[in-house]
Amino acid sequence: MAYQQTCIDDFPEGELKFKMRAAMDFAMDITSNALAISGKISSFLNLIQATSFSRRLLEAEPSEPGRYVDGNPSWVSHGDRRLLETPATLQFTPNASVAKDGNGNFTTISETVAQVPRKFDFSKYVMYVKEGVYNEYMEVDVHAWNLTMYGDGPDKTIVTGSKNYVDGVRTFKSATFDAVGDGFMAVSMAFENTAGPAKGQAVALRVQAARSIFLHCRMQAYQDTLYAHSHRQFYRNCLISGTIDFIFGDAAAAAAVFQKCFLTMRRPQAHHGTVVFAQSRVRVEESTGFVSQNCSFVAVLAFTGATHPRLPVQRLLHHHHRP
Repeated sequence: MAYQQTCIDDFPEGELKFKMRAAMDFAMDITSNALAISGKISSFLNLIQATSFSRRLLEAEPSEPGRYVDGNPSWVSHGDRRLLETPATLQFTPNASVAKDGNGNFTTISETVAQVPRKFDFSKYVMYVKEGVYNEYMEVDVHAWNLTMYGDGPDKTIVTGSKNYVDGVRTFKSATFDAVGDGFMAVSMAFENTAGPAKGQAVALRVQAARSIFLHCRMQAYQDTLYAHSHRQFYRNCLISGTIDFIFGDAAAAAAVFQKCFLTMRRPQAHHGTVVFAQSRVRVEESTGFVSQNCSFVAVLAFTGATHPRLPVQRLLHHHHRP
């Protein structure tokens, strides 16, 4: 349903958007009903202690809220779990490298991603992005599977751009970096959108990659910094900063999990508030939501604001473990 809602949202306000919404209503109702029926059936089978065959069918479903292994979502592979517990950049042997000074296989990230094998499903394809400020817009497309990209640190390896709504770019298209290919991982990098607070929606990072992981990364912008659009996502030890709705989207299959992250509220324009999470599900039947686990909410320049869910059907879970 996230994709259906994105289709509607991307139209400018007016008659055309009204017609598109009307055309999509039936499809969204059918999807919502199917989700509701599926959920009721699952609950009923659990209630009557379904046969082992039925249980196996349910266990095969990708959405299993609350399942963790070694403190990580259950869908994180064994190899990735080990990586999450060790100094990450020491674990990689790169297949290709990129450096702005020419001391690598390529000088731009886009060139490097373009040569990644299509649907690489045997292991990870590893790309080393050396220190530098990369002023480019790029997409890890749907065919680039299992790509791992690591840098020299979030203050050294920086991908930056400035597309924004005020200058005529729709929110979905404003991202500096788009991660779409399944199994994407980013480690020790920064993703920025430098359009200022007066420029409206300006996305630094849009994530549609299933089973995506971000470790020791920084996402920085103002409004709509991180677009956690869809599919399962995991963020650990990341710094995410912005003003209005700066973590938003409808990440699916239980939740986008934010673990041990610093969520930093920047000072907005005068007479504007700040909202950290704006989870975007539109129907209560959707098994989507955001989870913040052992995260720190901090404000820049002593500014404080709201950190509450914004829409009536949002799902947001805060968890803080006290030893």
